[in-house]
Amino acid sequence: MNDIIEDKFILKGESYIADLQKVDFLTWNENDKIAETYFVKFHIGTKETRFVCSSKKELLGIIKAWCQANGKNVDINENDIGDWLARD
Repeated sequence: MNDIIEDKFILKGESYIADLQKVDFLTWNENDKIAETYFVKFHIGTKETRFVCSSKKELLGIIKAWCQANGKNVDINENDIGDWLARD
């Protein structure tokens, strides 16, 4: 089970739970082997943990939860994520 709990924690099955308030920043890239899936890294100090999103919608949910956990609200939608090469 992978889930966002209380818009503050990210749960990765039986592997880990991370406090989104402790994450310094997120990075992600699209999986080139499985369309519309994304690899996300949660950077915490000098460490990182990884997560696989099964859709752009799930990635967007994580981004928004991370922002909310840190007291911010961002105006971002699925069209703002990835596909930047297609915009040229």
